[in-house]
Amino acid sequence: MFVQASEDLYEIIQERYERRPLIVTSSRPARWPRIFSDSLLASAALDRLTHHCQTILIQGQSYRQSGRRKEGTVIEQPANTV
Repeated sequence: MFVQASEDLYEIIQERYERRPLIVTSSRPARWPRIFSDSLLASAALDRLTHHCQTILIQGQSYRQSGRRKEGTVIEQPANTV
């Protein structure tokens, strides 16, 4: 992510922290530290996001790919969503 974009995302997280709810969805939870250009900024953002969070982990086959599986035109990949 570009430096300005990661700073903007952090600013949104910071402004909402302990004030208003924030819903974040991600299909790549392990990559969050690499989203931010600065490791300190990434750590601060993740601390705020996970402080009062409820994490829902959904594992299994992609519902969107069910039709393609029937046709035999899909490459199987596990669906991980947080």
